[in-house]
Amino acid sequence: PGKRIVGMQLDATRAPTDLMPGDGVIVVAVPPTGDPSKPSELDSPDVLAGQATVVSAELIEGAGTRLTLLVPDAVGERITAYVAAGRVALLQAPVGGDN
Repeated sequence: PGKRIVGMQLDATRAPTDLMPGDGVIVVAVPPTGDPSKPSELDSPDVLAGQATVVSAELIEGAGTRLTLLVPDAVGERITAYVAAGRVALLQAPVGGDN
């Protein structure tokens, strides 16, 4: 399957600040900012993309991080919609071997 490029700007609470091109991330659906949500919604968040790659990352002083991700084609539109709604957070994919 193909890949798609998705752009986003996330505040500091929604993405690690040290992401660099080539890093693997997991794209997770989260409640909008200010939404208290239910614990059950937070305990099992929807994974929008279990594997995505950072193409570019730029820290914007006081405004979070502007990112471009390479994501599986099948989830590109869904991720874009969640980004537009302010409902995306990134988790750095596991790095290293077994410990």
